[in-house]
Amino acid sequence: YGHVGDSRIYRFRKGHLEQLTQDHSLLRELIDLGQLSEQQAGDFLYKNIITKAIGTEGEVEPTIAHSKLESGDMILMCT
Repeated sequence: YGHVGDSRIYRFRKGHLEQLTQDHSLLRELIDLGQLSEQQAGDFLYKNIITKAIGTEGEVEPTIAHSKLESGDMILMCT
């Protein structure tokens, strides 16, 4: 699967919903860099800034990943 921006993809398996993608946002980048904690995220003023989006440039490189599906899995794609 591939995604860009904050359009999330989830997998529902055996009663558990798991987020498969990470947002392309300033907030997520700062958390990943260790400059902001998950606890500080709720108070972060710029949490809605998207760092990658379709239509902002001529070409956008999506994040591509794969995950094995099991019988009964459901995929939820949010835009």
